[in-house]
Amino acid sequence: MIFLYRDTYYDQASDQKQLELIILKNRNSPVVTVFVRNNQFTERIDDVND
Repeated sequence: MIFLYRDTYYDQASDQKQLELIILKNRNSPVVTVFVRNNQFTERIDDVND
């Protein structure tokens, strides 16, 4: 199970372009949070390191 969290969704004044992918259900693994870049107009998701 993966949850998505965008700060701009809850706070319209925020200019943060990051999207958090919170991976909850992964067999025999801990909860993991991955940060990626998100383009709000095209909904494209890119790696932060690119």
